[in-house]
Amino acid sequence: MGRLQNITTGLLMASLTALPGQNPADAADVGILTGTVRVVSEPPYAIRINAYPGVAHTAAPSNDTEGMSLIQEIVVYLEAVEAPHSLAPPASPKLTQRGMAFEPSVLVVVAGQEVGFPNEDPYYHNVFSYSPAKRFDLGRYAKGKSKSVIFEDPGVVQVFCDIHSDMKGTILVLQNPYFARPDTKTGAFRIPSVPAGRYRLVVWHPDLEVVSQEIDVSPSAATKIEVEI
Repeated sequence: MGRLQNITTGLLMASLTALPGQNPADAADVGILTGTVRVVSEPPYAIRINAYPGVAHTAAPSNDTEGMSLIQEIVVYLEAVEAPHSLAPPASPKLTQRGMAFEPSVLVVVAGQEVGFPNEDPYYHNVFSYSPAKRFDLGRYAKGKSKSVIFEDPGVVQVFCDIHSDMKGTILVLQNPYFARPDTKTGAFRIPSVPAGRYRLVVWHPDLEVVSQEIDVSPSAATKIEVEI
């Protein structure tokens, strides 16, 4: 069971910056969320070896890399934040078919974004999902081709290949762009320019129990969070 503790809140006026298109005076109404994720869970899956020669989907983790491999798929995000129109999500996200696997294994996008699915393998792939948040089937297409899908609704979308059963990817569709991916070595994360208010902080991994807690983001302040998952 994860444990989430709000550790300290301190003033950090010099680090706060206005969003693109935002008046400088409005910067006083935002805060910064920083913290660290520490993995205390055992890997929830068995080691899987790719059935196709020369490529491994999941490398065998050693004792000192198990936590690091789990952190690679963790997402920290805030719910119920009204994002200003000037705060645009990253452009042109892609879930690439490469090495008989989906890269990245976990892709984070904001509702309304269009995701590309380029095929960089010398084989045909057929990308599809039956997830309630988004159902689609792109059909078979060859190397050098790409198709795209718009993800309108927040939720978790599991992505597979109809031809290669070992291929699996996950798209996490969020309501707003206030999210971060922890550093794979230190577990540190940072979400800047968060409108002051009370929110639900969620720490998510595709195969672990979700950790969440209500937090307060103060204006012109930095809130520090420590997370165990």
